[in-house]
Amino acid sequence: MSFIDNKLSVTADYFIKNTMDILYNVSVSGILGASPSASNAGTVQNKGWDFDIAYNNTIGDFNYGISALFSVVHNKVTKLANIERDINRGLFVGYPIGSAYGYTSSGLFVNDQEVQSAPTQPFQFLANAGGIKYVDISGPEGVPDGIVNSSYDRTIIGQPLPITTYGFTFTGGYKNFDFNFLLQGEGGRKAMITIDHFFPLDNNGNIQRDAFENRWTQANPDPNAKYPKLILTSTDFYLANPVDYWFRNATFLRLKNVQIGYSLPKEIVNKISLNRLRIYITGENLFTLTNYYKNWDPEMSTGGSNRFYPLTRLYAVGVNIDF
Repeated sequence: MSFIDNKLSVTADYFIKNTMDILYNVSVSGILGASPSASNAGTVQNKGWDFDIAYNNTIGDFNYGISALFSVVHNKVTKLANIERDINRGLFVGYPIGSAYGYTSSGLFVNDQEVQSAPTQPFQFLANAGGIKYVDISGPEGVPDGIVNSSYDRTIIGQPLPITTYGFTFTGGYKNFDFNFLLQGEGGRKAMITIDHFFPLDNNGNIQRDAFENRWTQANPDPNAKYPKLILTSTDFYLANPVDYWFRNATFLRLKNVQIGYSLPKEIVNKISLNRLRIYITGENLFTLTNYYKNWDPEMSTGGSNRFYPLTRLYAVGVNIDF
């Protein structure tokens, strides 16, 4: 659709895509000693909206254009062989591919007395003042039974894929000046850092300053501290036993690119036998608004054993010359 003498244009698409008969190796117990062959056992649905909105206008010597791209996508597994979930592969009927499955928590223990009155915790070396307080969700009878264990007290705690992706562009010009900037981001993903961000057995015992200064201590027994008491454990433990305490909202909005340029007047460039000479300055990754882990890029994958270089802020000055 177009409006206001074609200055404003709007495009909207709604889609439902069902991908069926996906090849998939069903996870089995290691006791079997072998893996079953792949079979056409999976069905996945992607459903959502795509929006493209643009507006362009000129006021005297000033011209400008605004455009926005916005997508909403809901991904979910709708069929998985003859089972409802495959925990090892992060596949659960009704949930996105790669969903994280683990324990839920309600802050940190303030003191050891609180531990005594809490449901029996799944990991005794964490069940003390400053440790993560695991929640008793259910039991054999379908109600909390006073014991937190892997059979009844785990649920979906991580959303691996963004639900929304968006980008905003603003371009303009005034006489010989021109400028543009780009904002981009994602929303709806909930992720966990798993590499060298806190645990003292990883990264040769080094931890980030933010984790050290904002951890639970006896002098600061905050049940909502950003980090628990510093204890000897490792990332591998939390990879094998995920808990929502370590997951963060990875929604972000980033000023991806800004560029300002100036084109020399025609009477000047013609004297030096040029058609056009433009000088510009540009900046990339100037700032990011997010509630994710401090100094970590929410757009990067942080699982596995790989290390990632921090997102780099870049400034550049250049010249465009047309002969």
